[in-house]
Amino acid sequence: MRNSWQIASVLLAADRKKGTPESGRLKAHPFILSFLNLFLCGYFDHLIKNDPEGHYITLFLFVEASLCLAFSAGYLFQGGKAVLAKSAVFPVKRLSIMLFTFIALIRRPLVLGLWLTSSAFILVFYYNRPGVALAANCIYSLLILNVAALASMIFLFSMRSGGALGAAGLTAAIVLIGVFTISTVFHNSSFLAYTPVVAWAGRGITEAQRGESAYVYHAGYLLCSLIAFIAGARKIC
Repeated sequence: MRNSWQIASVLLAADRKKGTPESGRLKAHPFILSFLNLFLCGYFDHLIKNDPEGHYITLFLFVEASLCLAFSAGYLFQGGKAVLAKSAVFPVKRLSIMLFTFIALIRRPLVLGLWLTSSAFILVFYYNRPGVALAANCIYSLLILNVAALASMIFLFSMRSGGALGAAGLTAAIVLIGVFTISTVFHNSSFLAYTPVVAWAGRGITEAQRGESAYVYHAGYLLCSLIAFIAGARKIC
């Protein structure tokens, strides 16, 4: 484990030196996108307050997870791919590659900005209920970590398959847009209810807001899925 972590640290150092290509591709500074995310949080503020069923908190989490997945994919298929391609000539262990991709993702300025601003929004939203604020933030953090681990697993699989996931990525983007449109325009939460990780996070926060202890189970589901994604990423690479 120590040797794997040392190799992953070397890859992370190389990644840090080459810069952040996703900033140029998105044509905006991470601070600006974080600021825009605060506006998104503000837009959902009154919707979540007037929605005891939890539709809008789940929709908010779906949007956040989609943005995180987009930022992650943008980095991995640009900067992350270049680092791993250059290290292919060395005997790098699977665990090192998995650690590199996962940690490199969650420390990206875009992902961190999204994570921190949304966490701040949750703290402010539930400021008069510290227990709910803590539970909601833990669940939201588990969601972001799940997305990062899932992105890592998909990326590593695409590396092994020679980029065969291009069509699947386009299909996924169309599905995400469709789910968002149906959920927003028609106020239909049935599609969101069948989005496992996002649905668990939404139900968990809603149950915590109601004072129900069942939110712990949904947090447990998120933790188990996180472990499964990380294990899957390690096995694939």
